[in-house]
Amino acid sequence: SLSADRVSAALAALGLQSSAVISADARASLEQSLGCDTESLMAALVDVVATRAQPSVSKYYVGVVGLGLTGNLYAGVNIEFKNCVISTCVHGEQCMIAVMHAHRDPMVAIAINAPPCGHCRQFINEQHDGLNIRIILGEKRCLLGDLLPSAFGPTHLGVQTTMCRETPLFGPEAISDWAASITSQHSGISRELAQAACTAMTISHSPYSKSPSGVALQTTTGRIVAGSYLECCAYNPSLGPLQAAYAQLAAEGVPVTSVDAIVFVELSSSSFSQRAFVESIAAASFPTAKLVSFIAPSNM
Repeated sequence: SLSADRVSAALAALGLQSSAVISADARASLEQSLGCDTESLMAALVDVVATRAQPSVSKYYVGVVGLGLTGNLYAGVNIEFKNCVISTCVHGEQCMIAVMHAHRDPMVAIAINAPPCGHCRQFINEQHDGLNIRIILGEKRCLLGDLLPSAFGPTHLGVQTTMCRETPLFGPEAISDWAASITSQHSGISRELAQAACTAMTISHSPYSKSPSGVALQTTTGRIVAGSYLECCAYNPSLGPLQAAYAQLAAEGVPVTSVDAIVFVELSSSSFSQRAFVESIAAASFPTAKLVSFIAPSNM
């Protein structure tokens, strides 16, 4: 097996020591330098990635690495928000899937430094051909279907769409109009930040409730990341848009204190609102960040 120190050195040599995304080309370079195949690399990377986790309550560090259809690798960690109930936490697998969804790259395989809990097995099953996704646990290999027998899935609710493959709900013109409304109503919010939140909403995976939403975060350095609401057929494993957005930063080890502004967008025709939920997490875990909420008209 590959040592964490050796893998960390190889990542540093490519300037990837804190990256949440490793391109297919960079992945191939790592495999060549370390003399390993893709799944062995993924199995070795999880312990390196786990050091970025934020388990403020459990103190249990989870590292996850996913392989996308493009050949890219994506990192994920568990996140436990301080001053929030533990049900707001983000599992490592969810974090990685949020990063992968932001890049619109369907999952092929996933490596984890501990067996996935039932919550995460159900969430992984929202992926295209979910039961045939390869699971890598150290030296052990299996399919999700082996860990989730007699599975309940999207097709039981008549849903065929899967994460990372949705058709955007609205086009660039609607996004531009909504962003203009946000920036005209709220000073200090950039057009880029507003557009990122609106775009995230349009690619939200919410086939069960038809309640898409998105969040964009801006850091103190001016960096912007966004996340979409990601729904699960079992409902409870669904991931809120604020958690999905912060997953992009947490997967790199960036702390919550780096967030300077938050824009939340949801559709007016939604069957329920996430606004109060988003605002409560923001107030508890991002208290110094400016928060803006916007209801996008659904008749665009």
